This record gives sequence, C-alpha cells and structure tokens, in this order.
Amino acid sequence: GRGSTTVTLHPIQEHSLMLLLPFDIETIPSARALAIPYNPDDNPPPANYKTPDAIAGHHERAKAAHAVGIAKTASLNPRLGRIVAIGVGDDVRVNLAGDDESALIGWALDTIAANGNARVVTFNGKAFDFRWLFIRAAMLGVEVNLPCKPDEYLRRYTCDPHVDLMEVLSGSRPEKGDSLEGWALAFGIDTSKIGSGADIWPAVQRGDDAFVRDHCAADLSITSQLAAKLDAAGLLR
Repeated sequence: GRGSTTVTLHPIQEHSLMLLLPFDIETIPSARALAIPYNPDDNPPPANYKTPDAIAGHHERAKAAHAVGIAKTASLNPRLGRIVAIGVGDDVRVNLAGDDESALIGWALDTIAANGNARVVTFNGKAFDFRWLFIRAAMLGVEVNLPCKPDEYLRRYTCDPHVDLMEVLSGSRPEKGDSLEGWALAFGIDTSKIGSGADIWPAVQRGDDAFVRDHCAADLSITSQLAAKLDAAGLLR
C-alpha cells in the first residue's frame, strides 16, 4: 500500500473512552497560480499620474501587490494551491518541492484509516483541512478509502467521525480572533511555538523544511490540548 503510521492513542482524559487523532495541513500556492501574470489594463494608474516614471512606479507597486495577493488567495483555494505538509497524530510529513503531493495525501488517508478507532480532531477542518484533502485527492486521482465516506467528515454539527473544534467553539458564526491561537490563549494553552500560517510560503521559498514541520507539529499539539479541555467540559460527546 501507500504506507501509513499507526500512532499510540490514549483517551484524552481518564474517564473518557474517546480517542482523538489530530489532523492538520499546510498549504501554499501552486506554480500554475504563481504564473498568472499581472495585467496593467486591469489596474490603470490614477488620473494625476502623468509622467512615465509615475505610471511605471504605479505598475511596479501593483505588480508586487498582485504577486502577494495571488500567493495568499491560492494558499486558501485547492484549485490554485497545493498541500505542502500534513500532520496526523504525532507524525508530520513535508514535501517542499511539490513533486510528491499524491503520496503525501495517500499517506495521510492511509494513516487516518489505520487509526479508524479514533475520531479525527481538527480546528476548522470541515471548511479547510478535510475539504482540501478530499478535493486535492480527487484532482490528483488519489483513492480515498476511509472508515466513513468523505461527506461524513465534512458534515456539520456532528462530532463523529470528525470533531471540528472551531465548530464546537464558534458555532455557525465565527468572530474575528476565533483562530486556533485565539482560542488556545483563551484556555491558557501556550501558543509560543505556533507561528503564523502566513509564514509558511516564505519558509517554503527559502527551503526551510524544519519551519514548516515545526509549525504543523505545533498546530497538532495545540489542537490536542484544546480538545482535551473541551472533552473535560463534556463538549465533545
């Protein structure tokens, strides 16, 4: 098969029978998205920009903003981006070059399937992590063979087979600041190692495999700690 990781699972509190498997992905823009050219006709200079230097300066700044905007937009859209790292349980796999995204996705699916006695736990996984995983798998022709059908992992307002902590905490209307870091801080969880998702693409550009791996591992750890606190409060059953 494609290979998988069987992790050691423990109830997240002594009297609980619930086993949770944290899952997280990191995404970046695809080469195809980054190749979308800046079109000067879409962004004419202000009327008071008369000289060639002023007009050229306007387009130079707009072109730089275009590149930043494409990178940000594509990292949030599976049509325009790709998965660069996946964490499942206590294991993280990274593929900076993008030459083996199919294998990365296959490993994650097989690992989730191998730990089928656990509920997968994410933060915003119904809108982001699992949605990306399934769409990219379909685009790349990767077979999905999980204990439950893909749509069951995306189904809202249920904690089986997938517990989405953002849904539990924020309901249907997340507010500004309702991020993994924001909620972790509110529960007294150390977030000093989490960094920012916006730093992933610059790290990939400089070839910093360790940064991407550590960021994903920190997300997994904080997700697990937050889940433990919510389970202790009886909110995950």
